[in-house]
Amino acid sequence: MISVYIVQFSEDHALSVMICVEDGWDIAAQFISISELLLDPYYRIFEGFHRLIEHEWFEIWTSIFTSIKSNSYK
Repeated sequence: MISVYIVQFSEDHALSVMICVEDGWDIAAQFISISELLLDPYYRIFEGFHRLIEHEWFEIWTSIFTSIKSNSYK
């Protein structure tokens, strides 16, 4: 339901939306991914869906884990 609100707000106001969730990063990625699927038909085809998963899940999480790992040794 939150993703639907994000899409409605973005379309109604022609604005970008920033997602900040206190419960954790994984839920924010879910909101973003579902919102992108609803907003852009490109992400509903195989190539677009692959790119969405690659970017929102693998690239971002890899950089987060790398940062956490490097900071834990300091």
